[in-house]
Amino acid sequence: MFPFYSYDIPHTCGPDPKICCQFDFLRMFSSSCPWGVPPRVIDSTNVAERASTLADQYRKKAQLYKTNVLLIPLGDDFRYSSSREWEAQHSNYIKLFEQMNADTTLNIHARFGTLHDYFSILEKRQAESDEKDKLFETLSGDFFTYADRDDHYWSGYFTSRPFYKHMDRSLQHYLRSADISFTLANWKAQSSGKEWPGTKMYDSLIDARRAMSLFQHHDGVTGTAKDHVVVDYGEKMVAALNWSKMIIASAAEYLLKFPQTRDQGLKVDEEHSVDQLPTKSVVEDGGTVVIQNSLGYDRSEVVCIYVSSFKSSIACDESESHIPQQIAPVITVPSGSQKFVMDKDKFELCFVATIPPFGFTKYKVFEAESASSVAKVESSTLMESSDFEAKIFSGSTLELTNEKLTAKFNARNGFLESYKLLDGSETPVEMSFVHYGARGHGHLKSGGDDLSGAYLFLPDGEAKSLSNAENSFVIVDGPIRKSVYIKGPKEILLTQCISIDYNNPSILIKNQVDIRSQGNFEAAMRLKTGIIDGENFYTDLNGYQMIRRKKYEKLPLQAHFYPMPASAFIENDQQRLSLLGRQALGVASLQPGWMEVMLDRRLDQDDGRGVAQNVHDNHRTESVFRLLLEDMETKQNEDATIGYHSLAASIYSNQLHYPPTILFGQLDHAASSEVSSTFKGLEHSLPCDIHPVALRTLSLPTVYGEGGTRTTSPQNSAAFILHRVGIECRTKTKISLTCEPVSDNKVSLKSLFPDPLKNVRQASLTLLYVDEEKEVNDIEITPMELKTVKLNF
Repeated sequence: MFPFYSYDIPHTCGPDPKICCQFDFLRMFSSSCPWGVPPRVIDSTNVAERASTLADQYRKKAQLYKTNVLLIPLGDDFRYSSSREWEAQHSNYIKLFEQMNADTTLNIHARFGTLHDYFSILEKRQAESDEKDKLFETLSGDFFTYADRDDHYWSGYFTSRPFYKHMDRSLQHYLRSADISFTLANWKAQSSGKEWPGTKMYDSLIDARRAMSLFQHHDGVTGTAKDHVVVDYGEKMVAALNWSKMIIASAAEYLLKFPQTRDQGLKVDEEHSVDQLPTKSVVEDGGTVVIQNSLGYDRSEVVCIYVSSFKSSIACDESESHIPQQIAPVITVPSGSQKFVMDKDKFELCFVATIPPFGFTKYKVFEAESASSVAKVESSTLMESSDFEAKIFSGSTLELTNEKLTAKFNARNGFLESYKLLDGSETPVEMSFVHYGARGHGHLKSGGDDLSGAYLFLPDGEAKSLSNAENSFVIVDGPIRKSVYIKGPKEILLTQCISIDYNNPSILIKNQVDIRSQGNFEAAMRLKTGIIDGENFYTDLNGYQMIRRKKYEKLPLQAHFYPMPASAFIENDQQRLSLLGRQALGVASLQPGWMEVMLDRRLDQDDGRGVAQNVHDNHRTESVFRLLLEDMETKQNEDATIGYHSLAASIYSNQLHYPPTILFGQLDHAASSEVSSTFKGLEHSLPCDIHPVALRTLSLPTVYGEGGTRTTSPQNSAAFILHRVGIECRTKTKISLTCEPVSDNKVSLKSLFPDPLKNVRQASLTLLYVDEEKEVNDIEITPMELKTVKLNF
C-alpha cells in the first residue's frame, strides 16, 4: 500500500515526489516543497492540466497492483490542525476529482473515501476475479525488524529510554492491582451495605488508566519523543503510580477491616520519582505489613522488606507457626564511592509469604530476642559491619545452591558462569557486558547517510567487551535468598545482584547501569550458553506468543535485534534456556547459543526519523530478568515458526511482571485483634494456565463540567478478562502450586467470588457488545484464547 519512500503526501500519489508535492495544498501557505515547485490553487485555467498530471502519477502507481483499486493517503503527522488546511485540501481536490471523472479519456473515477470504502471495493474485485485465491499474497509472521531504506533498521527504539520502559511496567503492575482492589472493595461495599471511602477515588483511577494508555503511544513507550514530552509522560505516570498505590492501600484497609479512625493508613513501601529509580521504605519494629497477590492462584514466594533492626522478625497473625525468614545486610554503592558498603541503619528481612488469590495477608514485624537466621557474608574486598561477620572470599570456586539448582560464578569477577539443575548436567551460561559504538558518516555511497539515534541502531561494528578486571563482589548466603552482588565495568557504573530463592528453579538478575559519562554508546548484557545446536531462538510478541527468529548472513548486525517485550529463549533437543524480562528491551542471538539484551543507549545525534534531537536524557536505569533452565523430554519440531513457554516459565514471567505488592503501617494492639489476617478475593485458585488479565470496574458516562472538570462514577459491574496461555508440553519442569490446568476447556464461575453476583454476561473482548439476555455460568476457553465476561453485582 506504501511502495515509495514515505507515507507523506509527496511520496504517496505516485513515483515522482516533485510532482506529488505540488498537490499538497497546505504548502501554499505553510512550509514549501523541497523540489522547488510549489502547489497552485486549482481554478478553471489550470484544472485540466493539473488533473492530467496527477492522474498520470496515479496510473503509474497503479501498475504496481493487481486490481484497479488504488488508495492514496492524503496527510502526514500533525496535519489537519486548522480549518484553513481542511478547506485548502478539500476544495482543490474536489475540483481535480470532478475534472478527472468528467474526462472519459482518463478512464478514472476518483473520490474521497475511507479505509472501509477501499477494502469494500477491493473485496468486490476479488469476488469478480477468475483467480480469487491467487489475487493476494499471504504473509505469515511479523514485520520485525523493519528497515525503511538501505541498512537503516529500526532496532534502536526497542531499547531507547529504558528508564521509562521500566516505569511503564511498574505502572502496569500497580494499576492492574488497583483495578482489582477497587473492584473487590466496591463489590464488598455493595453487598455488605458498609460504605468504603475509597469509592470517591474512582476519578483518580480513571486518570491513572488514561496516563497508562497515553504512554502506549507510538512515540511514548518506544522512547522516540522529545525530552520535554518524555518528562511529561514521566510526570503523568508517577502521578498515576501514586493514585494506584493509594487505592490499593485504601482497599486493603477496608477488606481487612482496619479501623477507619486511624490517622495514618497503610502505604506501599516503594516511592517512585520522574528521574530516579524507586526507593524502598523501612518498616519499623511494631509495624504491620500487608502483602497483596494480584494473580489468580495461591502464592508462596520470597518477599523482602527493609527493617530498622538487626533483630527484626516477622510473623503472621493467624498462626504462631514459624515463617521461614532471614536477616541480611542492605548492600549499596554510595554515590561517589567506588566500593560496596553494608548499610548501618537498615537491614533486609526476606521471608516466604503465602497469599491467597486476589488476596491480602497481614503480618507483624517485631524485635525478637535474637536475630532470625543470619545470612553469611563474604566479599572480594574487606567490608565492615558491627552486625554481620564479613569474611574475605578466598575460595577457588563460587557457587550458590538451593533446593532446585546450583549457580556457579567466576571467582575473579563474580559474573555468572554456569547453571545446573539439581538432577541435571552443568550448562555453561557465561555472562559478560559489551558495548557498541555508532558509525560515522560516509558509510553509504547511495541514498541516506543517517546515524544511530532514537529509532535507528547503526553500530560501528561488532560489540566490544567491557573490562571486568576491576570487578568486586559480595556473597550474601541465607536459607531464603542467596545473592551475589557485583560492581562491574566503570563505563556503565554497573551494579548487579544475582539471586536464587528458596525452592525456586530460576535465577533472578537485577542490573543497574548509568551511561551518562559516555557518548554514542550502547550497553548490552551477553549470555554465552552451551545450548548451541542449530538456530532455535525465539522472542515474544507483546507477551502473548513466541515467534522463531532466523539469522541471515546477508543481513547486517542491526537487523538481527528484535523487540523483547517480555521474554526470549534458545533451545535444542535436550534443553531450553528462557530469559524472562520485566521490561521491554532489544534482544539478539548473534551466534549459536548466545543471547544478548540491550540495557541502555546514549546517542549524540538525531537519526532523521522525526524526533529531531539526540538521546541524552539518560538516568540510572534498572533491568530485571529471570533465567530459567529446563530439560526437554522430546525432540522439537524443526518446522515450527511459533513456540510456547512451559507452564513454569509462564508463571515465573507473571511473577516478574506482577510481584506481591508490599504495604506497611502502624496498627495499635487494641485494634489489631479485630482486623482480619487474610482476605481472599477468589474462593479458590483459577486454573494454572489461566491468567486473569483484568478485573476492572466499568464506568458510567463521564460528566463534563465547566473549566474542563470531569467526574466519572463506577458501575456495579466489572470486566473479567481471562487469557488461557498456550503451554509447551516437552519440558520436565515441575511447579509446586495449588492450582490445576483447565479441564474440558471450561472455567466455572460458580462460587468463584466470595461476594454474591447478580449475573454474568458474555461480552466481546472490549465489552463493546454485551449479550444482556444470556446467563453465563462457565467460560469456554481454549489455549491462546482471550475471553471477557461482564460481572454484575
